Amino acid sequence: MHDQRKVRPHNIGEKAREQQLEKIRQFTTLYDSLLERRSRRVYEESILPQLAELLTKNAEAYTMFNYRREVLLDLWRKMPEAAACETVAPPEAVKGEEKRQQSVVKTQLDWLSEELKLSSSIIQSDYKVYAAFVHRRWVFMQLRRLAESALGNVGKRSKPAAPAGCQLGECAAAGEFDLPEEVLFWAKALLKEKRQGDALLAMDERNFHAWEFRRWVMYQLGQMEDLFVQSSIQFGPAVVGIKEREFASYMNGSAKSDRPRDLFFTPTEVKELNFTSAAVRRNFSNYSAWHQRGFIMQGALRRLQQRQWREEEADNNLRDGMLSQAWGQLEEDLTLLTTAIYCDPLDQSAWYYAKFLIHASKQLTALPFASTAVPIDITAKLDEVCLDLVGEERRLGEDMETYWPYLHLATSLLTSIKKSNDGNSSDVISDRQSALKLAREVWAALQPQGRHVNGDDDCIKCLQELCAHLTTADPLRAGMYKYFLSEVTTA
Repeated sequence: MHDQRKVRPHNIGEKAREQQLEKIRQFTTLYDSLLERRSRRVYEESILPQLAELLTKNAEAYTMFNYRREVLLDLWRKMPEAAACETVAPPEAVKGEEKRQQSVVKTQLDWLSEELKLSSSIIQSDYKVYAAFVHRRWVFMQLRRLAESALGNVGKRSKPAAPAGCQLGECAAAGEFDLPEEVLFWAKALLKEKRQGDALLAMDERNFHAWEFRRWVMYQLGQMEDLFVQSSIQFGPAVVGIKEREFASYMNGSAKSDRPRDLFFTPTEVKELNFTSAAVRRNFSNYSAWHQRGFIMQGALRRLQQRQWREEEADNNLRDGMLSQAWGQLEEDLTLLTTAIYCDPLDQSAWYYAKFLIHASKQLTALPFASTAVPIDITAKLDEVCLDLVGEERRLGEDMETYWPYLHLATSLLTSIKKSNDGNSSDVISDRQSALKLAREVWAALQPQGRHVNGDDDCIKCLQELCAHLTTADPLRAGMYKYFLSEVTTA
């Protein structure tokens, strides 16, 4: 957990110490034995239980996860083609009765199911192990491979292919379509995985391992949706449980929402925005939630930039609607951001997202059709917030408390001064007036009783004042603040 110091046991008894040393000896003996067998390329099924035992004791043994994957791949390579996909179950007589007994031959699906159980038990005991999440990704990639292969072989089976609009799980239950078991298992496992990712975040909402894995699961769900669309298959009640049907409706594009139909975001992205909004409001210091929010926004911006627009009324209306919703989302995020900054000006999570919002607004402004919407000056809005915080700090006499507002004002003023000095600017007079206006506002916050800023030299003096404050508050980056000044002053 974050901000919790690890407490190591002291004054343990001699008996407990001996037991601990014995466990260490057993672990190192097993580890060395497995490492030696791996060097000899021994890939036998009997090794898997030993690997499971070792990884349960210490999941940080990354090499053993690799060894486990190598063993599984080798076992599958040696399996007969029929056994790799189907379970042989011949009838046998047991106590005079004819019964069908499951064969001892495992399918790849059986192996992968066991791997999911193993990684689940490891993550439950320590949910911040890189190797366990990497191994889990590998398992799902193998499940996807089996599902894609099974869907590709559907047309070769005796039963007809999936009819158009077939809901996954319904047609198979009705006997209309022999739905492959691999597809059902993959779909159910992915939907369950998303819910389990949410459960991990409920335990620690700043667990970036869980956030990254959840982001990957969401991407895989999108890939699965594309694959099912190609096969004319939709999610059905046989695949999704009651708790998952709402999410499935989003995946099928039929979700109900209080907000108007989004043109800029996909239904899944809308759901993720709501999820991150709730996470940020619970804890403004949740950097991973801010990052996920920016990740969604950047993906939508990329689609808007790369789309090829035609000079038609329908395309123009769609383009203008998407652009308007994009600016609306930036405005909504700015409101959430300023609330976070006012609540805790010292927390860096919101300030990093502020940089993203400024960058996103510049991307929208640079679009060829940007003039069709009313833009929002994100930088100016943040300037107002920072001036308010700095002025309040100076009035209360709590100097050196806030660092980030000073840094934002310094970079904003530096940009304005450089722009006003740029001979290639289309409106030099307007740029100089903007720089002078910002410098006056900053100086009024820094020196309420001081003289007014009247010229370019005063703008630089104002920047020097900000950099002097930053150098005192953050001496490790003194060189960076010195470089700021060198960009607008002559030697």
